[in-house]
Amino acid sequence: MSIISEASWLTIVEKLLSPGTTALLLGASDSGKTTLSWFLTESLLKAGKDVCLLDADIGQSTIGPPATVSLKFYHNQDDLKSSSPDYMSFVGVFNPSKRIPQILRSIKVLFDIARKRASMQVIVDTTGLISGEIGFHLKTGKIKLIRPDYVIALQRDRELEHILSAIDEHRIIRVPVSPHVKERTRQYRINYRNRRFKEYFQGLHIHCLSLNEISLIYKDRIYKPSEIFIKENTVLGLNREEDITPGLGLFERIDSGRIFITTPLETLKGINRIIVGEIQYIED
Repeated sequence: MSIISEASWLTIVEKLLSPGTTALLLGASDSGKTTLSWFLTESLLKAGKDVCLLDADIGQSTIGPPATVSLKFYHNQDDLKSSSPDYMSFVGVFNPSKRIPQILRSIKVLFDIARKRASMQVIVDTTGLISGEIGFHLKTGKIKLIRPDYVIALQRDRELEHILSAIDEHRIIRVPVSPHVKERTRQYRINYRNRRFKEYFQGLHIHCLSLNEISLIYKDRIYKPSEIFIKENTVLGLNREEDITPGLGLFERIDSGRIFITTPLETLKGINRIIVGEIQYIED
């Protein structure tokens, strides 16, 4: 990623140098959150710090495939070359307003993993949903769960103040949006997600699981196979633990008491929960 940094960003880096510091980024879409999160990660690595980057921008994720919350550990500059997550949690949507409880759970379970490495700095990137009651509930929910040392607020005017008013002032770092930020069109975002899925769904295998040995979960409810219709190529989260997703799959069919799935995973051993997404991926 090519980064054009701002002079004020170096001041933020200095605030984050204490071991175990956590920072959460807030901002509308196209405010430069992801660029700043990568700048902070690179700068902290150069300062000799290990960094956990928690990517909760489910619609435009840079770690892991779209529709997931992902976590990656960085110990040196070479680690920046890979976008494969160390852990991820499938949410199943691009629009965070559709599954807020699940997003918050996914963030919490991955943040708890990050915090076990107490000396590492943690950077949390978030979606651009900030407006209205939904934006307020989502962002304040994340802040209450994570309790970051700093909330880095990128705003053009005062669009974040309704959220920031619920936070202790001494924890807020206000940052103007960089003039170098470019607005991304809806089509750009669609193309980006398709490209990320294409990168992920390579080297595919067809597996099947007995429906007697797994739970089918859609919108936090467990369904019997007869109660739910799943479209072909629906993206699935293949879970071993409740909210940890070792890999994603594409739904093929249900036949003779078994569910058939296409996935890059070589084995589905231990998979006992399938999270049914609200998205399909069909390669061009």
